[in-house]
Amino acid sequence: MKQDINQFIRVSQNKAKQVNRFMAALVLCIGVIALVEARDAYSAGQVVNGNESVNLSPLLEGQITGVGPTSLEVEGKLYSLHPKVSVTDEGGHPLDVKQLQIGGGVQFRLKDGAMYQIIALRPR
Repeated sequence: MKQDINQFIRVSQNKAKQVNRFMAALVLCIGVIALVEARDAYSAGQVVNGNESVNLSPLLEGQITGVGPTSLEVEGKLYSLHPKVSVTDEGGHPLDVKQLQIGGGVQFRLKDGAMYQIIALRPR
């Protein structure tokens, strides 16, 4: 009888180890899936800002042909600046809109038809 109990305990411990391994593998898979989805969403222009998800347009690119206090002209097309516009250089360092110059290259995303994210490109 004691031998049966010991065997039952060993079998139960082995099953518990298998369940633990399975759960660890499952958590790892879920983490990898979440990272891939986050990368894909970012590449598609979808970002999470606080608790709200924001859909942005694909990354556009062009040469600045005009700079105003509330607008930017790229390749002859005038875009208004979104109230929460983010302007950075290629390294991610923040810039002021006043630092953008005619002839400079930019990449940008639109939100509600206005420039929401602007990346100033270094001359190539």
